[in-house]
Amino acid sequence: MNPYDPPGVDVARPDDQPHTRQMVKGAVAAVVVNAVAVIPLGLLLFPALFIGLIQVAWVLPWVLHARKTRPGFAQGLIVGAVVTFLLNAGCWGTWLVLASQGMLH
Repeated sequence: MNPYDPPGVDVARPDDQPHTRQMVKGAVAAVVVNAVAVIPLGLLLFPALFIGLIQVAWVLPWVLHARKTRPGFAQGLIVGAVVTFLLNAGCWGTWLVLASQGMLH
């Protein structure tokens, strides 16, 4: 039983892996789904600026589903989504600074 579970409620765990391993699996899953599905979809349908925001469409439902049975995996998904968002924001910030200074031709 997880110390964060309500008292008297026995939540079935799909496996007995440590919390950290579940977090790593969640973060890797987030990065893989972004690389395989979200990024190409974002490049085809929307400007690449929204890749960090497009992932909310799949991350939020998956996190809400996983948080009850696999809280470590759900936290890993959030970590992976945040990393993707920050990388995207950093790339766009760099591009905008270079473009505003006339360094892109």
